[in-house]
Order: sequence, then structure tokens, then C-alpha cells
Amino acid sequence: MHKLHICFAMILKKKTRYQELESMLKKEIQHGNLQVGDYLPSENELCTNFSITRTTVRKALDNLLKEAYIEKLQGKGNRVKEHRNSLGLVIPDWKQLSFVNLTHNL
Repeated sequence: MHKLHICFAMILKKKTRYQELESMLKKEIQHGNLQVGDYLPSENELCTNFSITRTTVRKALDNLLKEAYIEKLQGKGNRVKEHRNSLGLVIPDWKQLSFVNLTHNL
């Protein structure tokens, strides 16, 4: 039973092809092998180099776009963007808020 549990845990941790490509490209960016302003290989090149479908490549690239690692430029390709490690939170200026403003939307 213990071996079965280990095998099942390994299956759950296995990454999909798009997750593998996404992870590999993130590491290339984070380690400086792909720098801000560099263009990623084309979708066709990624398909050929990794023996994956265009749909798989696009899903990986879409995730990188959502996480602000890259930007898509019409007719040019995907370019590495400056990536900031932030949570995207907006911290209000508490001095500007009054008790009335805080309780108004309750």
C-alpha cells in the first residue's frame, strides 16, 4: 500500500507539457539567459524544438503573458518584459481615509 501511495503522489506532481515549457522559459528569464528585450523563439520554432503542438506552446506563452514575464508584439513575436516580484497590491494612504469612508460601504 505504501508503494502505491508514493506512485500516486508522483503522478499528481507530474507537469503537463505546457507547464514544462512555461517553467523552462521562466528559468531562462530568471537566470538571465533571456534578458529584458530579448525575443523568444517563434511558436513554430518552439513546436519543432520541443516536439509539441502549437496549442501547447500558446498555452505556455499565455501563462507567461498573464504573469507579466513576456509581452506579445503584433507581427514581431514574444519579448521578455521586466518582471517584478510583487503581489500587485495597492496600499491605500490611511491618512486620507476617514472613519466615515471606512464604514460607508459596510
